[in-house]
Amino acid sequence: MENPKRPQILKGALVQFGRNLPQQGRTVAFQYNPESLRRTLEPAGPGEAPKEIIRFTLTLDTISALEKPGQEPAAVASGLLPALAALELILYPGDGQDLPKRPRASSSFCLFVWGAKRVVPVRVVQLEIREQMFDIHLHPIRAEADMTLEVLSDVILAQLPRARKYMDTYRKTKQSLAQAAYLNRPLKDLFKPQ
Repeated sequence: MENPKRPQILKGALVQFGRNLPQQGRTVAFQYNPESLRRTLEPAGPGEAPKEIIRFTLTLDTISALEKPGQEPAAVASGLLPALAALELILYPGDGQDLPKRPRASSSFCLFVWGAKRVVPVRVVQLEIREQMFDIHLHPIRAEADMTLEVLSDVILAQLPRARKYMDTYRKTKQSLAQAAYLNRPLKDLFKPQ
């Protein structure tokens, strides 16, 4: 039984938007939040935002569902195949039928949701899945998925007005948060003993 005093932790998620998807997008919530998150920011050209890469590992399992087969029949029937398919389909534009009018153009994008203050438009640049345990039908019941996300560049955002709104909010939030870290006093005050 779970401790009632333990705070409820929000789940991270990826939300895919595209022409042939529902207006609210298609959400893949994480079964378990990653234990760590790596972010790399690389300087870009003058006047450009830095290139930002986000990497993490998702852990998935159906072991607890297999112990209570009546409560989660899908997990018993297919193991992790539905969850893995949902992750894989994020790499496809829209529902796989969102064919662009121009080469390399698409209305699809994905949001990485990591709490209310970090909702950022990204594209999945790599997904590596390690299936580790299997049921008697060879359905995976434990797996890890290494994900690499690239925050969308200004060039791509110019073609995606909805994604641009999310990015504008993300940047404003980042600027607001940074205000709490700035000292806002003259440089000479830094050399005075505390």
